[in-house]
Amino acid sequence: MLNVALGKEDEEFVRKQLETGRYGDAADVVRAGLRLLEDEKAFDRWIDEELPARYDEYLKDPSRVVPAEEVHARFEARRKSNAIKAE
Repeated sequence: MLNVALGKEDEEFVRKQLETGRYGDAADVVRAGLRLLEDEKAFDRWIDEELPARYDEYLKDPSRVVPAEEVHARFEARRKSNAIKAE
């Protein structure tokens, strides 16, 4: 079992998080923070590895790129279609 000592500011932050009712105890707050750190690590990996690889693919074949306006239009069409289905 790992025990951690928190400073006053961190203790106050945990207390405020508990007051919201979102977390059952301090361990829940810490676990949520650790999940955020894991997400950050995955995002950093994406930035460092995946993004450069996609850019290299673009340089090899720029014709595969979809303009932002078209992506937006596709999402908007999908959103409208889903809204109609939900009615």
